[in-house]
Formats: sequence, structure tokens, C-alpha cells
Amino acid sequence: MKHITSSQGIDHLVDTYQQHLRYVKGLAPDTCANYAREVQEFLIVQWKRAGGDLVLARLGGENILKYLTRQRSRYQPVSLQYLASTLRSFLRFLALSGQCPAELVHAVPKIQAGPRIASPHYLSEAQLQKLLASFDPQIPCGARDQAVVYCLAKLGLRAGEVAHLSLEDFDWRQGTLRLTQTKGRHERLLPLLPTVGKAVAHYLRLARPTITHRRVFVSLPGGAPLSSTQVSWLTAAALRRADLTFPRLGAQLLRRTFATHLTQRGTSVKAVADLLGHRYLNCTQLYAHVNLPMPQGVAQPWPEVTL
Repeated sequence: MKHITSSQGIDHLVDTYQQHLRYVKGLAPDTCANYAREVQEFLIVQWKRAGGDLVLARLGGENILKYLTRQRSRYQPVSLQYLASTLRSFLRFLALSGQCPAELVHAVPKIQAGPRIASPHYLSEAQLQKLLASFDPQIPCGARDQAVVYCLAKLGLRAGEVAHLSLEDFDWRQGTLRLTQTKGRHERLLPLLPTVGKAVAHYLRLARPTITHRRVFVSLPGGAPLSSTQVSWLTAAALRRADLTFPRLGAQLLRRTFATHLTQRGTSVKAVADLLGHRYLNCTQLYAHVNLPMPQGVAQPWPEVTL
């Protein structure tokens, strides 16, 4: 589709692009949806500017630069960088399918967002125990939410990974958990800690309704699979009920807590990266904070000299 004359044409092109991301590039569904949303907004603006008759081959670097410049008032630098990366991905797709010149990809400017800085916020050991003890596991929602939080805080899973867990992912005999729906599309096998296994098993016996699909965590009493957003919402609600206040509440806080606690116990950054599913160690450094007990042990008191 090199010629767009209606909003339906935009919808069709965006849907084709999203299918390309999902089944050719292998990106996670949430990532595909985010890319598609940004691209659709970009195309609508270009279509309106062209008077309802957009020729993709005539898209120029000036159009792209103007669009990104106008978005500066809406986006932080990191978000603007993400938008530029999305447009670059879309233009590669258009060039690959012969709908625009290949050189147009290079017209998207590189956005300097500055160094990424690790968030200083995570739960202490005492705060984490307070959170885990705040649930009532004898009621269905309490059992479910406790199991969700155990998966986040004790295994370091992402919200989307928790939401996509299926019954077949748990190997109860071997004590392992296989993650197949991951951000980078790389499976990883994790040890199923006894505390996590007990919380999940208790939820399955007490609260999960009899339903046909195999997702583990579902809405109650309806039984619809939870989304990653709902996982973060119920985590934030649990933190508020436990009187634990942080600038940003949600699943990411518990993932950061998991990584930080491991680092403070002396676990190597490489081992933490493997558990988190990171391909690059610099990503792990944004989650794991300094091992404070270790420098304290190295810095010994200055010896006193008696004269």
C-alpha cells in the first residue's frame, strides 16, 4: 500500500506493520502494540497534512524532523528517543516492502537523552516482609495477589511475564519455572523457590476458578486472564495497603528490589542478569544497587597508636 486515501488505509498499514513486528521480528505483544500506536499517530498527522492523500514514497526527512520537533513539548528526552526509534523501525519496514526509499531510514535523527540513571528506590528486607505478610491468603483475591507478588519479588519477573504464565510452565516435580513469553523472546528456566511454589499452589487450590484457558493468574470471580497492566495495578494497591510509599508503585519496584537484594548478598552482576533475562550487563546495573555491606567490611577502622 503505497497510497493512503482513508483512515481505513492507515489502519490496514499499521496492522500489517504490527504483524511484521510480532511474527517476523519476534517482539512481545505489548511492545508491538506500543510501536503500532505511535506509528498510527504519526501516519494520521501526515495524512491530514497531505490533504487526505498520502503517498508514502514522498515522505521526506523534513516531514519526519518537523513531527519529532513538535513532539518535544509532549515527551521527555527518553520518550522522544523511543519515538525516534519507533519511526526508524517503521521506515525500515516500509523500505523492506518497497513502499519508501531505503535512505529515508537515515533521515530520522538520533536523539540524545543523556545517560540512564538507576532509580534509587527499592524495598528493604523489612519492607518486603511487611508487604508479603499483608495479604489474607484465606480469601481468593488475597491468595491470588500474594502469589503474584511472590513471583515478582522472589523471582524478579516482569509484569508481562507474570501475566502470561501458564499452568504448563510450572514443573512441580523438578521445582522449576520455564518462561516462554519474555520481553526478548528468549526462554529462560528459573528455580521455583519453595515459598513461591507454595503461594502459587495455594492460590490454584483455593481461588482459581474452573476455566478452559491455561493462564495461571485470572480475574476473580470472572476468570479472564490478567494483563500486565492489571498485575502492576494490583501490586501498587498492595503496596499502598501495606503503607509503603514510593514515587512509583508497581511491579517494576519489586523487580528492582529482587535485583538489589541479590547484589547486596554478594551475587555477581552476571548471575543477576541471567535471572532477570538481560542480555547486556549495563541493563542490570539500572536495577541492582551497590552492595553496601561489602564496602563497609573492606573499610576497616584506622588503627590507634599508643605513644
